Amino acid sequence: MSNTNPSMPMKKILFLVFALSSISALATPLMYDGFDYPLSPTNLTAQGTWQDAANPASITNRPYIVSGNLPTPPGLYPALGNHIHFGGKGMSARNAFSPTVSSGKIYYSFILKITDLGSLTTAGGSAPFFTAITGGTFTGTQEPTLLVAAVVAKKAATGQFVLGVKKASGGITYSTNSAGPTAEIINNVGDVVFVVASYEFVTGPGAGTSDKARIWINPDQSTFGGIEPIETVLSTGSTDISVAGSPLNGVTIFNRQGLFESAAMELDELSVGTTWADVTPTTSTVTLAFTTRPVSQRVVVGHSATFTSAGFRATSYKWQFNGVDIPGQTNKTLTINSAQLSDAGNYAAVIGNGSILVTSTPPAVLTVTSDIFPRLVQLWNIPPTGAGSRPYMGVDGSTQPYVRHFAYNPVSNQILLASRTNTATLSGSGNIYVLNADTGADLWTMDTSGISSSSGAVTTSGVLMLNAINVADDGAVYAGNISDGTFDEFDLYRWNDSTSSSASVKVYAGQPFLSGTRWGDSMAIRNTGGATEILLDNSSGGFGAILESVQSSLSGSSTAFTNLIGGASGGRSLKFDAGTTFWEKHGGPNLYKASYDLTGFTSTVLSTNTFPKSLGVADRDTSGNLLAGIGFASTTSTPDTLDLWDMSDPTQPAIVASYNFPTVNTNYPNGNGCGRVVFAGDRVYALYSNNGLVAYTLVPVLHITLSAPNVVLSWSSETSGYTLQAAPSLAPQTWTNVSSGTLFGSQYFVTNSTDASALFYRLKK
Repeated sequence: MSNTNPSMPMKKILFLVFALSSISALATPLMYDGFDYPLSPTNLTAQGTWQDAANPASITNRPYIVSGNLPTPPGLYPALGNHIHFGGKGMSARNAFSPTVSSGKIYYSFILKITDLGSLTTAGGSAPFFTAITGGTFTGTQEPTLLVAAVVAKKAATGQFVLGVKKASGGITYSTNSAGPTAEIINNVGDVVFVVASYEFVTGPGAGTSDKARIWINPDQSTFGGIEPIETVLSTGSTDISVAGSPLNGVTIFNRQGLFESAAMELDELSVGTTWADVTPTTSTVTLAFTTRPVSQRVVVGHSATFTSAGFRATSYKWQFNGVDIPGQTNKTLTINSAQLSDAGNYAAVIGNGSILVTSTPPAVLTVTSDIFPRLVQLWNIPPTGAGSRPYMGVDGSTQPYVRHFAYNPVSNQILLASRTNTATLSGSGNIYVLNADTGADLWTMDTSGISSSSGAVTTSGVLMLNAINVADDGAVYAGNISDGTFDEFDLYRWNDSTSSSASVKVYAGQPFLSGTRWGDSMAIRNTGGATEILLDNSSGGFGAILESVQSSLSGSSTAFTNLIGGASGGRSLKFDAGTTFWEKHGGPNLYKASYDLTGFTSTVLSTNTFPKSLGVADRDTSGNLLAGIGFASTTSTPDTLDLWDMSDPTQPAIVASYNFPTVNTNYPNGNGCGRVVFAGDRVYALYSNNGLVAYTLVPVLHITLSAPNVVLSWSSETSGYTLQAAPSLAPQTWTNVSSGTLFGSQYFVTNSTDASALFYRLKK
């Protein structure tokens, strides 16, 4: 049982950023972590609920667990367990809190000890940050960018620093308030400092125009568990996050310093709440309660299931199965390895503080499903350049991939790879490479001579002249560029087919919505009512657009809508469903179904399916209740995977199997999560940019059950067209057809009589 970021000049240290909630004061914080984890594994993200954030090319360190506590300020509830160390260039870590917040007022607190100032300067200007409350959709492949109420530091003298607060995008304040201290507070390297900060959304008539970020440095212990005192520092400058409108939902600990700015610090007792008392608890005000409860899940026989819990100021943990204590399970997490049908049931966590015990309710239900699912068998793969591959599967000097998107043409049974412009190695208009879908063999390139940038020239920065590509039901090919702040025009091109002689025709040129908004990272396509529709989604996820009747030169029209799914970049998938509904997936745990309204220019989220691991680009086969998607590895030393999921109960997806990509992502990192997955009948094709292109076929798993005097054989209906064969030996010439099966529910069944001689069975298509 167990539990891409640029280097920036260092001017100050930013420590924590947090968010507000419109809810009333809670008896316990929105989030709490005393870092009372075991020392093995050492990395913070290898235990508990913290996740890796971003995927830089070179990982030298992660936040890690350190033995013992930082000293607790007098009067504060005693610290528990161990603490963490972080700082320097490496992998960041992020933890979520719920509910998400975008109004009201919030507080956060932590115990801090800076042990190395590194290259910190006295200027106090823009610099890398270390810990923050962050917002937006978390992909796992990029550090969150939405930050508020950051605690920052500047150098005061050798071995000394001053703490300040940064409200949001700017507004750094180190000076003190007229009602508070009259001089900046100097701290020494090695000092243990108790820090409390808050962010207040200011709204309503007469309330003022600026939100307020505050910080308290070693506040008076007489206020602990009580009423907020006057702050040490107040900042009202910079943009209000309430105007930005993105909810805040997690804490991120950043390792973002430059290679030669190896400042280091230690942190303990992190709390986020909606009252001063929430984050300054005393022995008389602490309430024992769960901050993370175990969640119900469904697994296939043989797979592992992990339940996670966390309690505010809990000093002990144990687990129960169907109301009975599980011997020896005293960690925050409980893992059932190779789950069997007998492991199905109710699981509950029990937390204690030495005097009382609290049990999580309702219990988390583990459903264990019999393994009746098909598997993927590889047809072929193309690794990235550098691993014996083809030039168009390469990366540029910044490890950005040439190929970010592909399509399957069902009319010609071909794979179409769209290669972006790269002036160092590729032609100005980019290329579309056509492959045999059965073998992966190169066939030809399509005619892209008619493609040009909206400015009429290709710049040395490397324009993405071709990116997303798709094929309509009639075999017509559509591909577009990337439009952003430099190239505001989104250009969409059409080819009648995927032959080498078919010429491109520009069928749309313009901006679907808002000049400067990036479009073209992904798209979906369908033929409906004799017309063609293209669904687009901008890179920040805030808007969608429908392009209609794009079948002749510049005949397309667009209608935009507000995409309430939202979400940041980091690999996106779009797919039409029936009518005005569509599926969307981007990096993170959720798959969304939504409906757009072109009259009201908005959308409605119809369902959200949460996966028990981070999942990138994906495709859903609704007829077979399957989903295939890119699974992000927990470490960069292991390959990312193509994961096959059973979606027969979409509220609890169950992973069936995982298949490695050709290379390990340490050598070819895909920090932006680019790629695509496509179901094509009983085939699955997957591109994970920088890590290769793979092709699989779905094959059934044959199940044999004795039911004297007969034997019952069955296989999944998700892989149709198979015939059951039998033979007295494994010699190929002896196989004879038995039956193609009778369909009952989601299974084909054949009942065959047994006799004295042994028989071998197989499925053949």
